[in-house]
Amino acid sequence: MRHSERMRAVAGAVVVAAVALAVAVGLAGHAPHAVTPASADDRVPEDLFWPWVASCGVDIRRPLVSMGYNEDGVVDISVGMLDPDAPYGTPLTDENGNAVVDDAASQAINSCLSAHRLAPAPRTYREGTSAERLLLYEWTARWQAPCLRAHGYEFDIPDVEHFLHPHEVWWFLLSTHDWIDDDDLDFEQMLDARLSCDPVPPFLAAEGVYW
Repeated sequence: MRHSERMRAVAGAVVVAAVALAVAVGLAGHAPHAVTPASADDRVPEDLFWPWVASCGVDIRRPLVSMGYNEDGVVDISVGMLDPDAPYGTPLTDENGNAVVDDAASQAINSCLSAHRLAPAPRTYREGTSAERLLLYEWTARWQAPCLRAHGYEFDIPDVEHFLHPHEVWWFLLSTHDWIDDDDLDFEQMLDARLSCDPVPPFLAAEGVYW
């Protein structure tokens, strides 16, 4: 499964729809104007990237001009201005057709994001076998879901057939949380739950199974 495919699989239908509405997003390997994070301990796993960004006041329906992170996981985002004379979500462009960056909003967002660093998902991994996917289902049902419940998150676990499908990824439960319409989103609570409740058992992760 390619990187773009697994990102869509993990994010779920809600996040996929949100990402599709973002304009001119370039998730690069290096950010041009990154700031030094306040904390290096609480890294944000890649599967929580979009809730993290939204928690910093980014309206994901708003045009994102650029987005990247450097080798230390420091994220840098530039958001664009909206065209007041066009349908909502349409970026304002200059005479050359380039999106106009909202510098004040971008600075405020990056200041918020500087509290954490991104922990990119492993770039080398393999798809799980049927037996391993069955173990992922058991882990999700017997460990991850109860652990998340103790942190205040309830989930309906899909049937085992979904876990066994070679092109579906259902074990990142927090990624299916409807954070877009959650006006009371507490990202720190979500991050604490994610770091406490591994979606992949360590013994499988050590074997290269992840997405």
